[in-house]
Amino acid sequence: MKKKNLILSIAIVCFLGCSNKEEPKPAKSKEELLTNNNSKSWKKTAASTNGIPTPIQDCENDDRATFFKDKSFQYTYGSNNCSSLDNDFSTSWTFLSNEDSLRFSLKISAGSGSYTVIPYEYKINELTESKLVLSRNYTISGTTYTTHETYTP
Repeated sequence: MKKKNLILSIAIVCFLGCSNKEEPKPAKSKEELLTNNNSKSWKKTAASTNGIPTPIQDCENDDRATFFKDKSFQYTYGSNNCSSLDNDFSTSWTFLSNEDSLRFSLKISAGSGSYTVIPYEYKINELTESKLVLSRNYTISGTTYTTHETYTP
């Protein structure tokens, strides 16, 4: 009888130990979260400067920022532009500082077919499947400003 109980106990332990447990999925990398392994478009949903909310204008609602896995970036203003100067543009992006920041290299026309490349750097405050929060400091006439922008897919 003891032998049967022992065999039954071993069988139960083996059955419970070998149940169909799913392996935990590895966490997605920041690049995967940003690009969805190919491309991912983000829409600005909130913004602030020095802690003061900046309303998203109606003309910004159809704008999209798209990150591509090949490190290219495209900003599309959509059909409802805020200004006649709003032109879609493409550039490159890269991670900086242990993937805690992003750099965009923007080409600005300097006239006569020449361009000036201006790097813009943003700190990544949050990056998940459904949220991207970026911040950037800049100075105008000796005053430093900090902007925060929140994006969702």
